[in-house]
Amino acid sequence: MCGDIVAPTTAAGPGFDRCAAIVARCGGTVDTFTGDGFRAWFGARTRLADHALCACMAALEIQSTLEHPGRFGVNSGDVVIDENRSAGHLLDVARKMQVAAPSGGVLLSNATALLVADKAVLGPLLLIDVKGDDNPVPARRLLSAQADRRLNYG
Repeated sequence: MCGDIVAPTTAAGPGFDRCAAIVARCGGTVDTFTGDGFRAWFGARTRLADHALCACMAALEIQSTLEHPGRFGVNSGDVVIDENRSAGHLLDVARKMQVAAPSGGVLLSNATALLVADKAVLGPLLLIDVKGDDNPVPARRLLSAQADRRLNYG
């Protein structure tokens, strides 16, 4: 998941502390804080069968706590993590989803949308241009989601 909290803050500020706490409670780990954004992964240290839903729930919860509307992008797949840092095309797609998301919105790659379709209300199919892909990448806006259980891993 990539998030841009679009607020005048720093990585040491309370906005980021709140984001990191929500990500952790939903089973994720914040990988990097950059400017007014962050990157997080779910299901890497502890396998989560519902990692995509956990990321969606975290994005929606963070969005609901922000003073200024943020933008979030979520992509799913296997990511290589080296010394607690992640990199690769899957994260690039998540970042592009975040950049393409409307203010106050969460945009899911098709891979994530398919994993959460039975637990989420999704917007219509969109096609997003992603550097490194010859064709636009399918995406859907996350409108709402419902977890079967309370997400609380921390």
